[in-house]
Amino acid sequence: IGTTRGTANFSIRGLGINSSIPSIDPTVGVFIDGMYYGLNAGVVLDVFDLESVEVLRGPQGLLFGRNVTGGAVVMNTTRPTDEFTINARVATETGDNNYASAVVAGPIGDSIGWKLAGYYNDDGGWHTNLANGNPNFGEAETTMVRGALEFELGDAFDLILRAEHGQSEGDGPAGHNGGCVDFAFPGVCARQYDIEGFDFAIDEEGFYDNEWNNLIVEFNWDVAFGDGTITNILGYRDYESNNLGDIDSTPAFLFHAPSLTEQDQLSNELRYSGSWDRLYLTAGLYYFTQEFTYLENRIIPPVGLVPPGMTGGGTQDQTTTGIFAQIDWQLSESIVLNLGGRFTQEEKDAQIATISPFSGCTFPAGCTAYDFVDSRDWDNFTPKVGIQVMPDDDSQFYAFWTKGFRSGGYNMRHTNPLIPNEAFDEEEQRSVEIGYKKDFSGGKVRMNLAAYRNRIDNMQREINLSDPNAGVVQLIRNTADATIKGVDAELTAA
Repeated sequence: IGTTRGTANFSIRGLGINSSIPSIDPTVGVFIDGMYYGLNAGVVLDVFDLESVEVLRGPQGLLFGRNVTGGAVVMNTTRPTDEFTINARVATETGDNNYASAVVAGPIGDSIGWKLAGYYNDDGGWHTNLANGNPNFGEAETTMVRGALEFELGDAFDLILRAEHGQSEGDGPAGHNGGCVDFAFPGVCARQYDIEGFDFAIDEEGFYDNEWNNLIVEFNWDVAFGDGTITNILGYRDYESNNLGDIDSTPAFLFHAPSLTEQDQLSNELRYSGSWDRLYLTAGLYYFTQEFTYLENRIIPPVGLVPPGMTGGGTQDQTTTGIFAQIDWQLSESIVLNLGGRFTQEEKDAQIATISPFSGCTFPAGCTAYDFVDSRDWDNFTPKVGIQVMPDDDSQFYAFWTKGFRSGGYNMRHTNPLIPNEAFDEEEQRSVEIGYKKDFSGGKVRMNLAAYRNRIDNMQREINLSDPNAGVVQLIRNTADATIKGVDAELTAA
């Protein structure tokens, strides 16, 4: 999303969000080393030190932490190694844009492995801002440091600690107001500028400054029961973002908006995976909690709202608990029945102040009073029934029916006191999918085919309305029921 750098707007099979309001739950969840990211802010960054990436389509209501309706992006970083290794990369490209990264790993004795990884990016900017002649707009600097320790505690125990610190800062959004040339009064828009391609003209170049810390503790214990493994993943993340953007994207001072987001989250997933003859079981418990503060300042001079302008926002606390299980029952050598379910309960508490000159909020100090205080909870059961048919080692037919849900919530960006600030209800999804997978040439060529039908009830959507005082009013409502149908076809060759 163009409001601030690093904010994800992932969409899979027509289900996504298009907003930087932090109280809107992502439809596509991002999971890194088993930890779910509670906000869509601070997600889109350069990636390095990756062991694997998976993009899972459709609702993920069972095995990946917090329930998501659109799909999941699952990324895993590399683990410490039992031999000393160095993997380094230096690159440069026009812009100028320079990269440097390195991953160093190795053993300490026979039972401890370690890893240290670092990443640096210096982006010199690429756009030209015609309003002030800056030829290097878009400058940004990103630094990430990541470390890991892995302990082999006997033949049955494994413990891995992962930590990361990162910071990314630079210019504000590169706003291009294509309709601006139609404005009637001179000096406000692009009439005096020869705007073409990716050039633009804005009076406020703004900035962004994102900083975060991650800590993940993963424990694996091999047990005799079902020849299985007990896994526990504890994750913590704190994230802070300050930014300023030229929202009107013109060379005139019409609408500028600084904002602040501070978030802390803690999650824990405990699961068991084992098998008995033809029965394979995965079951577990999940806990997630986060609290965040969001403040927004709107400076709109045409109505006299010069700095300090209008400020509002608030705080939200939420807690999610879940219990899940999935059984894969091998009915024969070629047929597997999939049965699963997940019960989820979610609670959210919000305190919100309408963004206005009279809110009692100052930026960035915060709010002394709130005009909307509410607490709600939602619970939902998401089952899954499926079948897999494997006529040979290289082919698979499958079909399943499942549910997903996205809990309700609140609008942290309420701008018009004449419109009641309301909570919105949960969004439910029912999905049917059939597919076929086939490997050729010993696995070097793979074909994937899938057809799906998703039924969404109480679809959550952000509604944008023009407003003479606030500039724009953004409401979050349950707007409709919808059906999305489609076909995926892929062919990959190594």
